[in-house]
Amino acid sequence: MSGDQLHPPMVFNDKFWSDGRLWQEGATESVRQLANLAGINANSRVLDVGCGIGGASRLLAKEYGCNVKGLNISSLQIETAKLMTSVSGLADKISFIIGDAESIPFPDSSFNHVWSMNMFYHIPDKTAAFKEFARVIESGGLQSISVS
Repeated sequence: MSGDQLHPPMVFNDKFWSDGRLWQEGATESVRQLANLAGINANSRVLDVGCGIGGASRLLAKEYGCNVKGLNISSLQIETAKLMTSVSGLADKISFIIGDAESIPFPDSSFNHVWSMNMFYHIPDKTAAFKEFARVIESGGLQSISVS
């Protein structure tokens, strides 16, 4: 029901919650709200931790013009994200990799935004994940996390 987004709408608008047919619109709006709060723009280098099938990654690249690396532990979700991105015309701005939030396979200071939406509860060792987020984000970067 949430289309390209695997998460339900995380917005403060009863309209989206009261009608399941509007969940896709609400889920998309929740990505926009968080991106706007985080100040994501065309100069952003975003790591999308727990990217799922890549819906938020594609929206960020398309609407904000940023470069996104999606990270997910599920190989099936990563393959789906790659397939959906290959037909979106955004493959030059987005790539996906299998990996674990507790041991992120990127060098120090690789990103200026670390993004995670509606999946943090899946991470067993949250302290390790936060340490990894801090390691891969450049000084002055922003961690954008929607915890639910």
